[in-house]
Order: sequence, then structure tokens, then C-alpha cells
Amino acid sequence: MMEKITCGIVCDLLPSYLDGLLSESVKRKVEEHLEHCKKCRDVEQAIIDERERERLSEFNRGARFKEKLKSVKHYIIGLIIGFLFPFAVVALWFCILMIF
Repeated sequence: MMEKITCGIVCDLLPSYLDGLLSESVKRKVEEHLEHCKKCRDVEQAIIDERERERLSEFNRGARFKEKLKSVKHYIIGLIIGFLFPFAVVALWFCILMIF
């Protein structure tokens, strides 16, 4: 049977615990320790909070990238229209001259 584990070991195991990677026996020991140790519960909450901040940061980075793509898309469409419009006018003018 596994002995009682220390705060240092629990803190090292917390990321794996939160990811669900521990064996059942080690998981139970970590949970038992967390029940009685506020310091380790605080570390666990800090890891959870940091992961949530990272997740939100990734989401915001993705949203900013999408907005940037939209603005680039509008810029490119504007360039295409800006280049094609004069050619269309000249082509239309040329067609009118050919008809008359």
C-alpha cells in the first residue's frame, strides 16, 4: 500500500491529475491529500485558473486573426475592383466605339 504523499509530490502530480492521467491508486492518494490540504487545493485552483486564461487567450488570438483576415479580404476585394473597374470602363468605351 502506498504511503501518505507530501505536498511537493502532490503539486508535481497536479497537472497529470487534472488531465486524468494518474492511475486509480495515485489519483485516490492525491484526492485524499487535497481533502485535507488547503495549500495544495490553492495550487490546484491556480493551475485551473491559468489553464482557463490560456484557453481564453487562444480563443481571443483566434478571433483577432479572423478579424484581420476579414480586413485583408476586404482590402483585396477593393484592390481587385480598383484594378478591374478602369479596364471595364475602357472595354465598354471600346465596344461603344466599335458599334458606332
